[in-house]
Order: sequence, then C-alpha cells, then structure tokens
Amino acid sequence: MTYLAIIPLILLFFANEKLKRILILTLPYLGAAALFLLIRASIVHGNVSTIDPLYNSLMGITSTSERLATAIFIFGKYLQLLIVPHPLVWDYSFNQIPPVTFTNIYTIITLLVCFGLMIYAILKTKNRDVFAFCILYFFITMSITLNIFIPIGATMAERFLFLPSLGFCIAIVFLINKLLKIDNSGKSKHNFNVLYIISGILIVAYLIKTIDRSKDWKDNMSLYESGVIDSPNSSRTHTALANEYSTLAQSLSDANRKAELFKKAETEFETGLNIYPKNPESWYNLGVLYLATGNGTEAENANKKVIMYNPLFVKAYNNIGVVQGQRGEFRTAMENFKKAADLDSNYLDAFSITAAAYFNLKEYKNAEPYYKRAHELNPQSKGINDQMLENERRLGQDTSSIKKTP
Repeated sequence: MTYLAIIPLILLFFANEKLKRILILTLPYLGAAALFLLIRASIVHGNVSTIDPLYNSLMGITSTSERLATAIFIFGKYLQLLIVPHPLVWDYSFNQIPPVTFTNIYTIITLLVCFGLMIYAILKTKNRDVFAFCILYFFITMSITLNIFIPIGATMAERFLFLPSLGFCIAIVFLINKLLKIDNSGKSKHNFNVLYIISGILIVAYLIKTIDRSKDWKDNMSLYESGVIDSPNSSRTHTALANEYSTLAQSLSDANRKAELFKKAETEFETGLNIYPKNPESWYNLGVLYLATGNGTEAENANKKVIMYNPLFVKAYNNIGVVQGQRGEFRTAMENFKKAADLDSNYLDAFSITAAAYFNLKEYKNAEPYYKRAHELNPQSKGINDQMLENERRLGQDTSSIKKTP
C-alpha cells in the first residue's frame, strides 16, 4: 500500500516526468489497491477486533500524549537497529517497551533527528537529491507500522524494517561514495582502497552478527530462550518458552527430566502472567500443565481465570469438568461439559465426554444426542461408535422395561 506513494516518488526523482504524467502512470496501481480494499471490506465487514495490549502495548496506554511519545521512542529504536542491529529479538510486546513521555531524552533525540531529515528531504526534493528520496522512501514505507497513523497488531517488530531498509542501504552507498569522492567512471582509483576497507569492515561486522543471530533460529527452544534473555520484560517471551518446556516434558519418559521441565515451565508461566495477567491462553496452558502433573485444584483455578478473562474459551469449561469429574462431582462436571458443547458445536471432546458422563450416570436418553453429534464429528472413531451402540442397547432395554411395567 505504501508503494502507492513510492511509485510516483520514483517517477518524480528518476524519470523526470511531469505531475500529470506521473498521475496517469500511477492510476493502474490505485485501481489494484482499490480492488484489494473492496475485497477486504467484503470479507471483514468493518468488524476488526480490538487490538489486545498483550500484542501491542501501545493500546494499553490511555494517555494520547504518552502513546504518541512511546511510538516516537520506538521509531528511534528502529533507526538504531538499522545501524547497530543488536540485540535482535523476536518479540517486543507487553511490557518490553514501557510507556514514556515527551520528556524522555531518546524521544526528544528521535524527534530532532526526524525533523532534521524531513526538512532536508523537503528542501532537496526539487533538486532530485538521492538522499532526499531515500529519506522519503524510508518514512513512507515505515508509516503504516509505526502505530502513529494506523494501530496495528504489534508494538514493534524487526521484520517491519525489511522494506524501509532499502532506503537506508541506498543512502549508505551514496554517502560513502560522496565522502570518499569516488570517481564512478572507474578511471580513477582515488580512495578506492579506503572504500574496500570500509566495505570490508561493514560486511564482516554484519556477517558476524548474521551468523550469531542465526544460531537463535536453530529451533523453537533456542529462539524462545534467547527471547527471554533479550526481551525479559515481555510476557509473550516467557509464556512461549513455558509452552515449549511443557510440550517437551509431556513427550519424555524420564520422570526426573519431565519434572524438571514442568517446573521450569511453571516458573516461566508465572513470570509471564505477572507481567500481563489478562492472558487467557497462558492461563489455559498453565492449567494443562497442572493437569499433566496431577494438580487438579490448581488446574481448576487456572481455568477459572481463563473464563474470567474470556467467557467464550470453550476448552476451559471442558478442563474444569475433567477436574470435577476426577473428584466425583459428576453433576457439576456435567454442567461444564454441556457449556463447552453449547459454545462450540464442533468441539468433539465436549460432546464425547458429555455423552460418556451421562452414560456413567445411566441417563442413556440424555447421552443419545451427544453420542450422535460426536459420531457426526468423527464417524471413524471406533471408541465413539462402540459407546454409542452400547448406549442405544441400554436405552432399548430401559424402554422395553418401561413398556412391560403394568
């Protein structure tokens, strides 16, 4: 979408076209964008969900002034990462970047840098200055991810620099060329040795960083562990690592190693929830961990937290029912199983477990519709089919005994 502004900018700077001609050449792209927006609008119908502060911490800032100051502070971090890409991390969500005000020194410096760059770009545009183009290119392509004009589903992400970094790279090449007064005709070797040295230093430095960062992407565990180190105040880095520990623990047969990983997972879940306690997904996964370790009471409490923050979280009702069933509280468990089934007509576990619960209570008539729905959802399941047939058999017996009663 930002290229709707970049395309005429390129034509203005490098094709030396007049404004009328630039507009005509840009029209096909405007048409494509309009078609895309129409298709998008027909699908989402304007019902864009509210952005959770967990993913974009700016949405949790009530003060407009602080939100803007923090967004500008983040823009400064983007500028810093272009030059010194360290540390790199996969997540910057709540609350890795806390709110700041316009008195923050880094926000002030970022504002001054931005104003300086924009003034230069405006003054030099008429001269078709390549640095003016690079500055405008960078600001335009960054505009939709800054959370200044359009709120998005992330506080900050390094991937948002991918397209804008092209403007930075072009500017660096021309800046070095200008500072060293390189003769681009290739006839003069003046300062070429210095150019090779500078280029070599840059290539080696960024190559080392690239290789070092690639190690973090070896697997999920490596990535999430590095995320906790480099983004320790993010709730999501801790919960992601907790989920990885928990998943790995459930796949192991070594009891000691399993217990060790479950304990690590519990600690990471608690750390993440202390940072952002309103995360139902994290509470649910913590509840799953408690179920796996046989801690039914804590599992029930965790799933109640899930429902408190998201009353439509179907699996939480089901898991509460499982814990209550383990305690022999079948009637109470039944209500939670039925609630899960009512909320999601495609949730197989809710229907099969509700049916089984009614069966165990010898309420075969009540079990029948739940068995039928479970069969519809998974007709290949031998277990469900056998249970449904047994329920029908017992239901038939009950019916025949009623008929024989005088």
